[in-house]
Amino acid sequence: MNLELGDRLVWDGVAFELIACDATSARLRAVDEGYVRVALINELQRDPSIEWPQRELRQVRTFDPQSLKALPSPQQAKIQLWLPHVTRLDQFLSSARRDADETNRIIAEVVHAVGVQMPGGSVDPRTVWRKLQGYRDFGALGLIDKRYRTKTQRSRDPLLLEIVADVCRQADRQSTGTRGRTVDDILYAIADRYGEHPPFDIPSNRTLDRIVSEMPRAKHLTRSAKTRASLANRPQREFQQHESPRLGEHTQIDTTKFDAEITLENGSVTTRNGVERPEMTILLKIRSRTPMAAVLRAGGTKSVDLVTLLARALTPYERRPQGARETRELVSAAWADPYGISQEELDRYRSLVPVIFPENITVDHGKIFTSTAFTEACERLGISIIECNPYTPTGKPHVEANFGSVAEEFAQYLRSHVGRSVEHRGKGDTPHPPPTLLQAQELLDDWIAVHWMHRPHDGLRDPLRPSRALTPMETVTLLRQITPDLPIPFGREEYISLLPRQDRTIQDYGVNIGRRRYSSRRLRDVVAVTPKAAGRKWTIRRDPFNLYSVWLEYGEEFIPLLWKAGDAEMPFRDELHRQLRSSDGTQGVDSQRVSAALKEGIRRGRFGDPHAGRSDARARAAMSDPMALSSPHVEPPTDEDAADQAEAPGGRFRRTGGNGFLEIDDEGLWSASSGFSSQTEETRGRIDD
Repeated sequence: MNLELGDRLVWDGVAFELIACDATSARLRAVDEGYVRVALINELQRDPSIEWPQRELRQVRTFDPQSLKALPSPQQAKIQLWLPHVTRLDQFLSSARRDADETNRIIAEVVHAVGVQMPGGSVDPRTVWRKLQGYRDFGALGLIDKRYRTKTQRSRDPLLLEIVADVCRQADRQSTGTRGRTVDDILYAIADRYGEHPPFDIPSNRTLDRIVSEMPRAKHLTRSAKTRASLANRPQREFQQHESPRLGEHTQIDTTKFDAEITLENGSVTTRNGVERPEMTILLKIRSRTPMAAVLRAGGTKSVDLVTLLARALTPYERRPQGARETRELVSAAWADPYGISQEELDRYRSLVPVIFPENITVDHGKIFTSTAFTEACERLGISIIECNPYTPTGKPHVEANFGSVAEEFAQYLRSHVGRSVEHRGKGDTPHPPPTLLQAQELLDDWIAVHWMHRPHDGLRDPLRPSRALTPMETVTLLRQITPDLPIPFGREEYISLLPRQDRTIQDYGVNIGRRRYSSRRLRDVVAVTPKAAGRKWTIRRDPFNLYSVWLEYGEEFIPLLWKAGDAEMPFRDELHRQLRSSDGTQGVDSQRVSAALKEGIRRGRFGDPHAGRSDARARAAMSDPMALSSPHVEPPTDEDAADQAEAPGGRFRRTGGNGFLEIDDEGLWSASSGFSSQTEETRGRIDD
């Protein structure tokens, strides 16, 4: 809008009228006083004390051509029909050469041009003026029917909306129900507050259902009660994105269930054998989305595991004690060389992972995060702990989102993947044995170093080029150029001092931990000069992810004890261990049955029949009763009789395990018992006949 000749403005409380202007200056005449004032146009435009005239500006809403695709085809054709004619009429009426006759002529042309293409063959001129007003108010959308325009929100009574909001707020702490129950609760609340005559009209049930659906968090009323409670605990304030140029200023830590099975040290498999899935703990740097450390633990994460997590986060891979690299090479041989990536390449990627010192760690109210071991370790290292609101996962959303990324991009590609809950789990066992805990841990560390640190992250974008997503490694490099820092990395002694401790006795051959034997020459020297060394408890520091080394705490010194690995150092050890793990659980039940039968035979052969003494006593009691005809009375055989019976053809005497009788025919047994013969000549004839 331009200031035209004759227009007025107010300058220093005086009304002026524009009477002349040129390229650089303007001549103003005071309306009441009558004097003339000349001022530069550049100074007038920048003087804040000038009150410029307010003219009514006609605002035409712009129209996005892409929104045509969401309209029905007849409405799209209507816009294309009316738009050029209405635009021509609007431009003519906005110009300075507007004339009544010319306006009527243009309207007649529009009526004719549009009427030819209409079904009725004619258009009323009042329709042209109505289309023009709709175009000025809504843009091109004003040329179609009102029902296809953007629907405006109907006004609701504020008293009714207040009751609906209260009922929905109360549902945050209740069990999940249907939408119908919520509508009934609203009607009950109206009756309790206002009685039978509320100050507003009570809508129908369908209208109330529609009002409820328009409320915030309405979709969670019939879904998870846990989600409703978490959203209710979220602070009611404006969402802002806090950015910090320092890398370690804000970090978050949390624990969740790992979405895959693992094989435990005793050969059992989690989930299948009634053992819970392992837990995964991640310490995440928010600004660069860098997982500083991630640890998998079976049987639940403990406070000492969090201290181990801090040790792994603050100690570079190259500075970790002896045995870490050897354990990794032993475990990662299953996926390193056979699939096109060497151990040297994995080591190079791990060496690129930055070391960041966490200044603050945001935790929830879990017992492991508020434990004495973790809080004292953070206090010792100079790390502040920030506790988020209870039962509010939104207090640490970045690490919660990182759990989902690990599940989607890492855990689901394991053959032992079981999903996040029972309803996401498939049927049947996997064709391959699940990885061990050490294999899953080392594979997770390799995945973070190789994939995650070099993957573009949606939360890391260039503010000047939002389409450019940065990787965590690029973000760390850029931030260190802005705010250079040099964190002091942990060494061997600091790393070992944060490891969990165990009290163990020392034997002549060393220390037994987890069915592995650890020893060293220095240990024998220490035992030789320590009184009662074999009977006392010694403090052993152990890294749960290091198979080759443990450390004996001896005063201010940590003495390394090495694993006497045996066949772990033999040639072709990887193939041997792979075959051993693949054969776990393949022993058949039949072999166990045969083994039990063999043991029973060995026992009987060594000690005889355990019931033989009772059988002999019963036989002697029967033989001592001459009136018992059914119990043959036989004198105990002598040694000569036994020898003769043994030499007789078909004769055999059972000493143990039988009834103690000579095995002879029934007739001879009856005769030997002083009985008469039942086979007379008459009976023999009948039998022969």
